[in-house]
Amino acid sequence: MRGLGKYIRLSDQDDDCRPGEKNESNSVANQRLLLDQFIANDPELAGRRALEFLDDGHTGTNFDRPGVQALFAAVRRGEIDCIIVKDLSRFGRDSLEVGEYLERVFPLLQVRFIAVNDGFDSRKKQYGTAGDLDIGVRNLINELYSRNVSVNVRTAKRQYAARGECIAAYPFYGYVKGAENRRQLEIDPPAADTVRMIFRLWLEGHSTADIAESLNARQVPSPSMRKRQLGVKRASWSKLREEVPWTASAIRIILQNERYTGKLISIRTMRKEIGKREQATVPKEDWIVVPDAFEAIISEDDFHRAQALFRTVPRTLATPVKKSNTQPLFSRKVFCGVCGLGLSRQKASRPYYRCNAPKGPLTERCKAIRISEEDLKAYVLEEIRNHAAAACVEKPADIAADAGAIQDRITALEQKIEKHWSAKKDAFVKRNGGLISQAEFDRISAERGRKIQQLRAELESLNHTVATARLPAPQNPDKLTDAAGAKELTREMMDELIRSIHVFEDGRIKTVWNAPEGVGKMVQAPFGKGEAE
Repeated sequence: MRGLGKYIRLSDQDDDCRPGEKNESNSVANQRLLLDQFIANDPELAGRRALEFLDDGHTGTNFDRPGVQALFAAVRRGEIDCIIVKDLSRFGRDSLEVGEYLERVFPLLQVRFIAVNDGFDSRKKQYGTAGDLDIGVRNLINELYSRNVSVNVRTAKRQYAARGECIAAYPFYGYVKGAENRRQLEIDPPAADTVRMIFRLWLEGHSTADIAESLNARQVPSPSMRKRQLGVKRASWSKLREEVPWTASAIRIILQNERYTGKLISIRTMRKEIGKREQATVPKEDWIVVPDAFEAIISEDDFHRAQALFRTVPRTLATPVKKSNTQPLFSRKVFCGVCGLGLSRQKASRPYYRCNAPKGPLTERCKAIRISEEDLKAYVLEEIRNHAAAACVEKPADIAADAGAIQDRITALEQKIEKHWSAKKDAFVKRNGGLISQAEFDRISAERGRKIQQLRAELESLNHTVATARLPAPQNPDKLTDAAGAKELTREMMDELIRSIHVFEDGRIKTVWNAPEGVGKMVQAPFGKGEAE
């Protein structure tokens, strides 16, 4: 039997509570307690295996959250058939996206959805769940409230910045947030000494590459490593690695950072749209700049001398002499199939990859994930050879020539399925209004259900046909031919054909290819139905 998925979310803005709710009610602990009590008191759910998925400090205005993505991955693997949340706002605040999941995606995947405080259970409202007036209004209120909060937060940040207070989530290298006033920056002595050393070496004529090499030789912690030492929990790709060395580009960033003179510079970027993550650069004249906002590490004179040196020294002194244009083979390509985080490469006589996920409900499963780089290379190379060889074979004429007709058929099937769903909804309304009997409703429901099932079977078959007929191919066909007979795996081949590689605790490996657009759009968009074992 598939298990339950408990989803918990807490925003880092104002606990993301609804008007009238207490902030404490949305704490992680209270959400967990509420869901556990609900499960224990429900005869159908009590005793079933429950997995917890948590997003602490993430907005609900989009689904680009690690916890919800791990939840979707578990649904995709067939581990979960019921999702339980405190209320709809915990799941998401975008009314259209939430409605799409409730109305189409979850019913298609036969996943039950329960929002405890909203009294919503998709099993009890399976005909037109998102179209229900009460649910629609709740979703709209959640979205409008979130947008209002975002506007208020944006205004408050500008006010804090104008007063010379730090509004960044994390201080930049060389500083820490004050113990008494978290919006006041204070010098981090070890890092500040390193910044002074970097400026001194640069002014003495050393190149950025030489400075980076010198710091690495002395085993001076890089900015990412220093953050880890200070207990910062932000999980980016680089922080998952055991070691993050100094680079020439990191040295250049420090040398060109005017904030080391004690000048607060804020609002350099802004989200293009409220509630979305995409950032836009703010014109320099609109930045908020406050001199002497905190203690300086570098004098104004030394900073300007360093900038003048950038304009006068040969370019080779400011950049690495041996600069490589190639990325590591599996950089940003290989991920944990359980939690979704990037796997960390471990240096050893036989290098290997493992998951360094923080403690949580999935930790034990993540710990079991370990694969040698040699085995991973062999597997991926064989996968690329097989897929490239299949793509080079001439496709059946009826598929190659009628791709457009197949896509039209897919669209027609989706429309027919929607019509049958509408017919079931109409029958439901008529039964409640006394216009038809229960027996007539059961007959219509069963008949429409069978037709929907038949249409879905054909739809899945066509989606599979299109996906296999349009295997990922590079713009240059010769590259695909080369890949079919490749003897060595290269980064170019990886970027050309592969989106990501997912390693599971039982040894399974799934490859997500750079698949063509428009294939299985409804399910592929939220759950990524483009995977091949």
